[in-house]
Amino acid sequence: MKITKALDLWRKGWSLNVASEMAYRASFFLIVFSLIVSDLIGPLVGFFIYSSSNGIPGWTFIEFLLFEGVIIFVFGFWHTFIGGLSWVAQDLINEGEFDFIMLKPFYILMNIAALGTDFHGLTEVIIGLVLMVFAIVQLNLFGVMLIPFIILIILALIFMLSMSILLAALAVIFVKVGALQGIIWTMSDMVAYPLTIYTPGVRFFLTFILPAGIASYWPAAILVGKEPLSTVWLVSIPVFAFLAFSLIAWELAMRRYQSAGG
Repeated sequence: MKITKALDLWRKGWSLNVASEMAYRASFFLIVFSLIVSDLIGPLVGFFIYSSSNGIPGWTFIEFLLFEGVIIFVFGFWHTFIGGLSWVAQDLINEGEFDFIMLKPFYILMNIAALGTDFHGLTEVIIGLVLMVFAIVQLNLFGVMLIPFIILIILALIFMLSMSILLAALAVIFVKVGALQGIIWTMSDMVAYPLTIYTPGVRFFLTFILPAGIASYWPAAILVGKEPLSTVWLVSIPVFAFLAFSLIAWELAMRRYQSAGG
């Protein structure tokens, strides 16, 4: 029943988002075009790197396309269904409307996420899927290894959800935290290339402290055999630990909330 309610809530939020965007169709098409261009920058940069040099050590161009497909898909899914958690929570608190959300018969986080759905992100989801499927076909990676690959993609989405919950919790506690939204984009820049280009310390940080590497490197690396399959369970531990931390932060934020200003 809860799943049905969640899907219905997301459907209504989606409908409102589509209706508001289609009122300004020129703006809609410009946004979609800009998203397509921005998402193709990574693969194009990779093409220029590989056409003018030996490329990224240890990665062929097609393997790099798989890597790019993963990160574009994960962040596109976040953009579409999850990312609104943080900025919608901040807007509701700044405008004094968070109390109305708390009165509705839905789990608060679910309600906020539904309000923040953004169908523009579907462009990124589709591009990411196309790149992943293309690379998998070219590398002939069909088989049982797709199972851990899919599991790691799900773990990546769990991590992105955790980040959004944590930022929403900080918005409740501190109210004015707009600058913290840049954490997501800074994080995406850091994992835009394989972790192997970083020092061991940075790689450890992006795997076990702030496990952002799960959103790009680990799914692609394990699928193409650059990391042992046994590391799947190891990299999953910090993801679930980060999820638990974000949920605890959210519960603490709810206890501290005093209406109209955190």
